[in-house]
Amino acid sequence: MARRPQEVADLIGLADPGCEECVIVDLNLVIDCPEAPGCPPGLHRHQSDDLSWIQVTTEEALREPSIRASIRGKHLFFSDSLAVLLTIAHRELTQHAFHVAKMPPRKPPNRDLVLCLYSPDDARSAELSDRTKTVYRGELGLPVRYARWKSDEETREGRYSERFLRTLTPGQRERFTRKPTG
Repeated sequence: MARRPQEVADLIGLADPGCEECVIVDLNLVIDCPEAPGCPPGLHRHQSDDLSWIQVTTEEALREPSIRASIRGKHLFFSDSLAVLLTIAHRELTQHAFHVAKMPPRKPPNRDLVLCLYSPDDARSAELSDRTKTVYRGELGLPVRYARWKSDEETREGRYSERFLRTLTPGQRERFTRKPTG
């Protein structure tokens, strides 16, 4: 039986039915992640217009433009499971005072999914590394790796880890490492 997009969104909890901004997800996400956790109260999940990212945002970040304006980079987590990354994003936003996170909806070939947890600076890196070891991997047994905080400047300048770059085709590598012009 084919499902309508809203039914699918309700099934996996990716769209907040009370939020006029929430975008209905494509049906492929259900195939890729039928175990995706529902969206907790106080958070909004949106899919980008080009369907390449799922963004999770607190209500406070939607109301307060200064929160987004203060962001200068992101903490990077890696896993082969979208459900794991959504779980971590939900916990960090609801329990640990982060406000914005995003991840791709589908696992790319030959590499893990990435969770970007946005923040103004790297001041909370040790805290996140410890929580990943003790809570996410330790207590909860989640298959996840915390890498580091990466500045927006590094991203704009095309600075990526060799570990990531080795997974790309030559054309993809060129696009990711191309320096901005102008």
